[in-house]
Amino acid sequence: MGYILAVTSGKGGAGKSAVACNLAWALTRHQKTVLVIDCACGMRADDVFLGMSSRVVYDLNDCLEGKRSVKDAAARHDTNKSLFLLGAPLGRGVWPPPMERLDQVLLEGAQGFDFVILDLPSRLDEFTGRCMELSQMTALVTRCSASSLRCDESFADEIRRSLRVNLRLIVNFVDPYVMRRGGPNVDDAIDAVSARLLGVVVRDGTVVAGENLGLPGGARSAQLCIDNIARRLLGERVPVVRVR
Repeated sequence: MGYILAVTSGKGGAGKSAVACNLAWALTRHQKTVLVIDCACGMRADDVFLGMSSRVVYDLNDCLEGKRSVKDAAARHDTNKSLFLLGAPLGRGVWPPPMERLDQVLLEGAQGFDFVILDLPSRLDEFTGRCMELSQMTALVTRCSASSLRCDESFADEIRRSLRVNLRLIVNFVDPYVMRRGGPNVDDAIDAVSARLLGVVVRDGTVVAGENLGLPGGARSAQLCIDNIARRLLGERVPVVRVR
């Protein structure tokens, strides 16, 4: 049975989808098959990040409505044969879906792949909450800015009040220059969200450039951060990158 990881955020702009897609790519480098499910109904984006726009034929709604199995609907990457994507529907279709169908779709994914990464929209509702409950871990992606930390503090509290989930924290866009000048740091993010740290990702402009070209990755520093998170998910004890 595969491992289901939900990736969420309380505020847009935290780089949640980039983290999800780059983490999926990193896991395939460790000989794991990975299915990314873009759950942002009407706001499909992961196909662009992964360079798979021309590959997506079916979407999540086709599975939720019982028209296609997950195996048939998932698109395979052109060059990375261990990476698969189930795109978000461009329209709403049957939404929110019957929860029993959602359970079945995620079970199919977990039975067919080593990892299933759910790229969730930045909100908590019946659908996203059920996705988190069915996941072995929910990773909340935040960034070191006062506005993001305030939103994610409230969002994490809402998740804990409503659900029983294994909540972890990924701090994205960590910038030593900003931190040295008094901006929020990783410890501030941990204090705000009150969740165990899964990893940090340093600020890296090449990641954004890669997203625009459909090329996951970035400079060596960002790749190392993402790979460290992947290795922790695989059970390794890996020190957190120190950012100064």
